[in-house]
Amino acid sequence: MTRNQESQWTEQQDLLLGQTILTHMENNGTQLEGFQAAALILQRTPAACGFRWNKEVRKNFSEQLKRVKEKKAEIKGLKPHREVREKRSSPAQSQDVVAQVTQLIEQLVAENKELKVQVDKRDGEIAKLTHVLQRARESIDFSETLPGAKRKALKADA
Repeated sequence: MTRNQESQWTEQQDLLLGQTILTHMENNGTQLEGFQAAALILQRTPAACGFRWNKEVRKNFSEQLKRVKEKKAEIKGLKPHREVREKRSSPAQSQDVVAQVTQLIEQLVAENKELKVQVDKRDGEIAKLTHVLQRARESIDFSETLPGAKRKALKADA
């Protein structure tokens, strides 16, 4: 395969690039972060991913991109783009967004507590294993100070 063929983008790579960037944006990230993540996945540079996104792929994801930007604007309370300005949100819609964000925060807090419990459990397991390892090292060090016959007897018992 020639170098030029290796650098060509496939439809599958374009799709992966678009999905990666949209996912980062949906998760309150930036396009630049999406380019960096896509670069790792696609084994290309972030600049190449950014160029491909802006030159070719973006237009294939225009509807999804529009929705992501609208959602981000609603959540952040920023002025939306021209198309969105025409659609004023009602107080009920604002309350829905607040309720969704509140629910998400509650879920994240619960998940964080669960992860802390798991970390504490793992820390306890690590402490126990460290203690066992230290005792084994001490046992080895002790057996090496014994005279040859006793050392052989200890090894035979093990």
